[in-house]
This record gives sequence, C-alpha cells and structure tokens, in this order.
Amino acid sequence: MPKPALFLFFIFSAFLFPLSAVSSEAAKSVAAHYLLTGEVAVVGPFNPLQVAGEPFWIVYFAPQDAKESKNLVLVVKDEGENAVLETRESLLKEVFELDFQLDALKQLEDHKASFDALDPVVQGVLVKIRSNARLGLDRITAQQDSYPALSFEDVSVALQDVEDRAQLASDRIQEGKTYQSSFSQTFYSEDLILAVEHYPSVFEALLALSDAVDTYHQKIDEKQNDVSKGKLSREVAESLSTSLESIRDVGIDASFRNFLDPRKRDYELRLSRKDSQINDTLSSFYFRKAKVEAKDAYDASRQREVPPETLLSESYRSDFEACQISTRELQGKWLSIKQTMALSSATVEQYSEIPSQVVEANALADSLAEKLRRCLQGSTPTPVPKPSAGQDNVRNFLIVAFVAIVGFLAYQFYKRQQLQAEE
Repeated sequence: MPKPALFLFFIFSAFLFPLSAVSSEAAKSVAAHYLLTGEVAVVGPFNPLQVAGEPFWIVYFAPQDAKESKNLVLVVKDEGENAVLETRESLLKEVFELDFQLDALKQLEDHKASFDALDPVVQGVLVKIRSNARLGLDRITAQQDSYPALSFEDVSVALQDVEDRAQLASDRIQEGKTYQSSFSQTFYSEDLILAVEHYPSVFEALLALSDAVDTYHQKIDEKQNDVSKGKLSREVAESLSTSLESIRDVGIDASFRNFLDPRKRDYELRLSRKDSQINDTLSSFYFRKAKVEAKDAYDASRQREVPPETLLSESYRSDFEACQISTRELQGKWLSIKQTMALSSATVEQYSEIPSQVVEANALADSLAEKLRRCLQGSTPTPVPKPSAGQDNVRNFLIVAFVAIVGFLAYQFYKRQQLQAEE
C-alpha cells in the first residue's frame, strides 16, 4: 500500500475504531470494589470489546494463585473519561456471550484445533496431492498400454474428490481466519461472532475430507488387489502395486478422524451449554454485587455517629422508657437487617433490599435520637435556690404581722358600723 494511502487508512481507522480513553487499570479499579479476599482482577487480551459501537472492558476475578481461573466476570463500560460498572441485563448477556465465545476459541487453541492449527494440515493435503499423488497417478495412467485390462478412473475420481474436499476445507478455514484476524486487531464483536460461527462448517468440511481420503485409500486397496489377480508379469505387477502405494499418502489418514472427532464433540458440547453458562455468569454477578453493596450499607450504618444498634442497646433503654418513646419499629427493622446479613444462604433478592432497609433504619434512628434529645433537655427543671433558715423566720414574721393588721382593720370597721347603727 502506498504511503499516502496507508496514512489515509490510519486516519479513517481512527474514526471507525475509536481509541479507549479508559485504561485497563481504571477498568480494574472500578471492578475491584467487588473483589473478595484472595482474589485479583485480571483484564483479558481482547479489551476493550467494541459492542454496538461502544467499548466495554471484560474484567475477570481470579484466585491469586490461579489467575487462569474465573471466579466472576464483570463488565465495565468505557464512557470516555469515566469507567462505570455495567448492570443492564440485556447488555451483560451480550458481553457474557462474547466472553463465552472467547473461551471457546481458547479451548480450540489449547486442543490444537484452531484455524491456525488446522490450516497447515489442509495445506499439507493439497501439497501432497499436487506434488505427489496426482503426478504419480499420471505416471501410472501413462503406461495404460502395459495393462489394458485395468482402469484407474475410479482412483482418479477418488483423488479428485479428496482434492476438492481439501480445497473447500481450506476456503472455509481462510474465511474463518479472516474474521478471527480482524477481531484480534479491532476487537469488534461482530468479527468474533462470525469467527466462532465458522468453526462448525470447518469441522464438517474436514470430516468430509477425512471420508474422501478413506474412500481414496479403499480404491487404492481394491486396485492393488486387482493387480495381484490380473494376468500381469510378476515384475510389472510388483512395480504397479508399488506405484499405487506411493500415491497413498495425501497428508492425512484414518488417524485424522481420531484427532478430529473428540475436538468436534467437545466444541459442540461447549456450545450446547452456552445459554446455561451465560445465565450462571449473570446470576453470579448480580449475587456478588448485591452482597457487597449490602455489606457496604450495613457496615456504614454501624459506623455512624449514632448507629441504630447503639440506640437499641441497654444504655439507652431507661432514657427511652422515661421519655415514653417506643423503639419497637426500629427494633423490627434492624433485626430484619441483622438476620439477613447473618445468613449463609441469603438470596440476591434479600441482599438487594438491604441498602434501602438501612436507609429507612438510619432515618428512623435519627428521628428517635432527636426525640430523645428534646425530651431529656425539656425534663431538666430550672435550678431554684433553697431559702436559708433566717429567711424562713423573716417570712413567718411578715405573715403574722400581715394577719394581725388585717384583723385590726376588720375590727375597727366592725366598731364603726355598730356606732352608726346606735345613732
């Protein structure tokens, strides 16, 4: 490709395949909040995946001493400047399916049944046919006059079928390699899907090739038998039989099926479990998320300035009773929360309810604490100094004097009334 064209290609690719603004470390840090003790976050080689035009990171949680294993799969959405944990079920299922397909490719690679591993086998068949078997058969048929009673047409037809089947298998492998190679460069989900979906047709083409090779070998066996029974000189018969044997090798034999069959079965078995595994992965993610977030809410509540648990302790009971404030509602809510957090078999639904239950318990605890504060402040009387003994004597004297004066005035009023009556 000329340099100007290459430059334009890279410019164009920048728009087609936008670079991720979020690093693998940023993606791992978002997922790391849900790690358990003894686990590490691992990012695979094909990240970020491009799904429907959006980038997503697949983050695996693995045991520290077995980083090839997977305890959990999380998806982190790359939003340019931010990385956020993906929780949408439909999107998660789509990405988890891609992760499943990546595992399928890894299995094929480990079992030496990938496109790259199978391609040399098929190319070897084509080379053997064109450089040896076809030329050898041509030499045999060129001497047809020496054994006119024998026909090698059936051998030629069988060999041609082997070559055709090998070419078809090669074409399908090349198509699959193109998709897989494109995916390894762009991380586009569509290319991964096409690559994985191509393997069954490749296996079928290879099995058809194996059958064609078996038929070809049978035709050679039959022809060698015809030679041994034909009315040929011993020297000609041995030479012809040896020539037929020399064109038997076409790169594969019956052992190829023994290699291919178990790998095809393993692949098909894995594919049959796809839906079940995706659902299990989804359930595991939602369970871990719910459990960790429930624990976060529970621990945060217990670390508040006035935790619900503290208000329900013995040290506050007498104050609440004195103020006639009921803590029954808070007791019920907090007991339900504690029971769920203590369960060894709590469900994702139970864990999912904990954060909102904790919010309600915290609000109720705040309300009770405020009521108790007001009650205790209002029940404290304003201190009044007690009078001394001297003050008591003065007060008593004043009272006696006041009574005496009132009595004297009343008596004078009574006398005046009597005098007026006599006059």
